[in-house]
Amino acid sequence: MGVDTLERTPQIETVPAALDDAMGIQDLMRASVMATYVKGDVTEDDVIDFYKDEQGPEGLEKLMKELADPQEGAANFVAKDKG
Repeated sequence: MGVDTLERTPQIETVPAALDDAMGIQDLMRASVMATYVKGDVTEDDVIDFYKDEQGPEGLEKLMKELADPQEGAANFVAKDKG
């Protein structure tokens, strides 16, 4: 197999999180929580109810404030596909 037949590996860059990343971060957090906790007797509705403050508009606003003015010693980064 020659090099020209291999698919390109996506280029990922890690950058400081910006305000316009907040919704994507919130979406990723939601998907991660669902994948982690929805099993057995725990339903999606249970998880939605438990994390409603973090996942609602108020949670998005809080996240945006944290990104705009992080606590001392805190850093927020996102990994982005350059392509």
